[in-house]
Amino acid sequence: SKFALGSTEWLGWLGIDMEAEIDLGIEQSISKLSCHVAQYNGSRCYIPQYIEAYTSNDGKSFNLAGRGSDYKEDKQGMGYMSVHFSPVSSRYVKVFAKNQGIIPEGRPSAGGKAMMFVDEVIIE
Repeated sequence: SKFALGSTEWLGWLGIDMEAEIDLGIEQSISKLSCHVAQYNGSRCYIPQYIEAYTSNDGKSFNLAGRGSDYKEDKQGMGYMSVHFSPVSSRYVKVFAKNQGIIPEGRPSAGGKAMMFVDEVIIE
């Protein structure tokens, strides 16, 4: 199948991890973080190994709230990875997505760096 994300909102990482900090503006209770990711293995595009959510009230000291690798496809070649955790009051959220890194033997484009694409982060 042809590799086409069909949107200019996708951001990509070649062989490296993604890390982003989000300021929610005010402290609020959160218990779930999701990333919308792309998966086109034939085009070296792999979902993250896992995602992590970190929380903070000062934007400096972050605590790991949870790690998850659940993946649910919503359209062909893309879907949501989510992590659920105990409710925590937080103003700042750090999102970490672990790239697959070097594509393993037996997979399309084995030995090359995996591409990872994310176009949306949802905090609930």
